[in-house]
Amino acid sequence: FDPTVTKTRSVLLVPKMETMRWAEPSISPRDSPPAPTIKNHSVTHFNGYLYCFGGYDGSKNHDTLLLYNIQDERWIRPHHVGGVGNNHPHDIYHSSSHGVDTSIMVTGNPPPGRNGHSATLAADPDDEENARIIIIGGWLGT
Repeated sequence: FDPTVTKTRSVLLVPKMETMRWAEPSISPRDSPPAPTIKNHSVTHFNGYLYCFGGYDGSKNHDTLLLYNIQDERWIRPHHVGGVGNNHPHDIYHSSSHGVDTSIMVTGNPPPGRNGHSATLAADPDDEENARIIIIGGWLGT
């Protein structure tokens, strides 16, 4: 990892807690969609997954939801059923079937694409089935 490089790239850096050392996991493009090349997105942890929503890629805001399986070290694009997203027709994360996991389903319309928002997990440990990720604010742009 070179912090002086200014070119945008898809990268995921993970601090390995047992060694207190940063590492870049090798993610096979055959098994996983690419890491998102976005900024100002939100990431929320729940049940072994990181939920990555929204962000800005330099030209538009996204309404994309991607999951990162921490144990398997791979990105997952959940299967989206119903509703029409704002960016889906032109969004590489929605327009191909690469990396779609049909066992993880998201229904309804996503919030409008945005960046710079906040997201927090609202979950009761005794009722995880009704857990929610609350997304607040952000720049919607035009």
